[in-house]
Amino acid sequence: MTASHEPPDFRWPRLQVGDHVALVSPASFPDAAAIEDLTQILSSWGLRVKVGEHVLDQRGDLAGHDTDRLADLNAAFADPEIRAVITTRGGAGAYRILDGLDFDAIRADPKPLVGFSDITYLHLAIWRQCRIPGIHGCLVGPHAIATVRHLLTSTEPSTHRRNPQLLSVAAEVPGHARGHLLGGWLGALAGMVGAGLPDLAGAILLIEAGSRTTPIAAGTSSTCFATGSSRSASPYSAALRLGMARIPTPSPSARWPNSTPAAAPSRFARPHSDAKPGGSLSSPTAPDARARRPAVRSG
Repeated sequence: MTASHEPPDFRWPRLQVGDHVALVSPASFPDAAAIEDLTQILSSWGLRVKVGEHVLDQRGDLAGHDTDRLADLNAAFADPEIRAVITTRGGAGAYRILDGLDFDAIRADPKPLVGFSDITYLHLAIWRQCRIPGIHGCLVGPHAIATVRHLLTSTEPSTHRRNPQLLSVAAEVPGHARGHLLGGWLGALAGMVGAGLPDLAGAILLIEAGSRTTPIAAGTSSTCFATGSSRSASPYSAALRLGMARIPTPSPSARWPNSTPAAAPSRFARPHSDAKPGGSLSSPTAPDARARRPAVRSG
């Protein structure tokens, strides 16, 4: 296997005006207002938004059945029009669909996956199997939104300076390091040990950790990173160097056609049956009964 300090084998191209992006919910479900907000943000960048069929499905804390969440995700990676895959939120359940990911489609048409928290499972699996960088971040809060846009639409490095108020600053070690930035949510990193954690040799380790009960709007990480990208870092900053993306103009949102890829059984799945797949198409601008239940705000 390629060591983590070596250059990735695949790069995704920069987004351009009029490019399509996909919204998917591979873990927990958002509310309908969140889909409207995400669509508005992405459209304001000039991107065309396709919304996965099952983004608002609900099954416990999950965005519907494993097979349906996986189908939406694989459809996004296989769709030649889609240039980036944006997750609606983290939460729980992404590990359950890892074995069904269509890695051949992901390698054939590299595109960034944007997400944090539970989406770390997907970032790690895609990096390990495909060596394609992703973006550890979200579209909540002005700083996070600006950073994701920069990583998707600019070839300029993105510099992140330390916050002297954070406890982690006390663990500073002077010096410089260069390597791929790998990591994500601590719970996912721990869960992947012995079950598919990528080689971390030579990597700069990123750890996202915090209260699982903090509302996402109040406790969202304000910095976003390109997982797997090559960079140099000092105690004061980390310069993210990506060769991706351009800036776009407003355009109408579009819907995805029904997608029915079969889900492979997952060794990460819980020991009960996922029952019969279901879920219906829902409008990003019209909340339905499924979206009225408050979402579990773990990320």
